[in-house]
Amino acid sequence: MYADLSGHSIILAMLIGAGIGLVVGLASQLVSDVVSNAITYKKDFSNWKMSSWQTYVGAGLGGAIGGALTPFLDPVATGFITGVSSTITSMGLSNLTGVSNYSFGEIIGTSLLIGSIAGITAGILDNIKIPHINSGRGSLSAITKQINTKLVRERISNVSIKVIYKMALLNTIYSIPFTLFNGVFTNNVVLSPMC
Repeated sequence: MYADLSGHSIILAMLIGAGIGLVVGLASQLVSDVVSNAITYKKDFSNWKMSSWQTYVGAGLGGAIGGALTPFLDPVATGFITGVSSTITSMGLSNLTGVSNYSFGEIIGTSLLIGSIAGITAGILDNIKIPHINSGRGSLSAITKQINTKLVRERISNVSIKVIYKMALLNTIYSIPFTLFNGVFTNNVVLSPMC
């Protein structure tokens, strides 16, 4: 039996998760922008407005942070952490670059709200059993859990591209509800609770 006493397998699990999270975070933000613009401006592409680069950096970095923690946490916690870290990064960068002037309370309040919505939508989807996705042997969820467990327990030292694709597909599916919520309900505005 293979045992990685160096701990490199845990680092590999986190790097795979971070890479998947980065790509899915960026793609989710793009889809959210497209949905929002399609609802607001329909086919009048000349009026479409994409999110700022700060928002895309936040989406990518938040996705990477959440993805890196995927081997250790459930979808609700991962969704929450991803939403919080994405929002803090986006709003913080907007302040640092002079685009916005959010208060500390607005940043924290909005981040907690977005993180909660992301965690709740991931939890709802996780509890709806969908064959081949998150239910049954050989489902995307089962494969992802198995690979992450083996990496964390240092039982394997590499992962095939095919398996990484399946892990990314699961991450993408779990991000769909929040991505649609973000595109439909926020329409490129910052959700901010009373602070």
